[in-house]
Amino acid sequence: MSEDSPRLRIPFNDYRYPCSLNFGFGYDDRSDTYLVVFLDNKSHKIEVSVHSLGDSCWRNILSCDALVTLGLSGAYVCGTINWLGAPKSGFPYEGENFMNKLKIFSYNVKNEKYNYLSMPDVRCEGSPDAPVIAVFNGCLWFSYRQGTRFLGWTMREFGVAKSWTLLLNINYEDLHIHVPYGMPIIPVILCISENDDVLLGSYGTAEFFLYNKKDNRIDRYELFNDNMFCCFSHDCVQSLVLPYPN
Repeated sequence: MSEDSPRLRIPFNDYRYPCSLNFGFGYDDRSDTYLVVFLDNKSHKIEVSVHSLGDSCWRNILSCDALVTLGLSGAYVCGTINWLGAPKSGFPYEGENFMNKLKIFSYNVKNEKYNYLSMPDVRCEGSPDAPVIAVFNGCLWFSYRQGTRFLGWTMREFGVAKSWTLLLNINYEDLHIHVPYGMPIIPVILCISENDDVLLGSYGTAEFFLYNKKDNRIDRYELFNDNMFCCFSHDCVQSLVLPYPN
């Protein structure tokens, strides 16, 4: 980041804890513009604002029924930015099938409209642990832990509910994750290979696991001993933005 990098300002004095500040970064190939999308979830509505490269201020685009968003960063895929969430009324739905309440809020950066994507058609009792969405190999992924199983679904064709495919279903106990301080550790998907092998990391310990789908085998790696280790994964895309205008 240079001194000439664009800076976006949010009046944080308007927000009090707890509040949900959700951002997403996308690209509109129609106008050849990079943009940041901001979800303001502090009221009974979600207010969507956009700041495009070259703008001098935020533009308020639309408002809709509020969600409890699960995760702050939006997942960008196929010209849309997506957040996993659930209706705000009645949250956290104790005693109900939480999976039926989940939905994906999808904002289209081209037409500045939104819709809700259907979740995988799966029935499970109780609430899934740490449900998250992410993007790997150009496809939307949804993962969570249910009981002793860790599951990962991918949407093969974006926006088509029937294209949800279960690619990861492993016994969480087979990972043998080190549990510091007696707290359960939820694995994080870091990478998906072309043949659907999955690299997992443990959020909290420096352990990594390679799931070989063909052989149904799990290889475990511990790089170093660190109980405060955090791991994330993002696709690396070379920027097309010049630091200085021509």
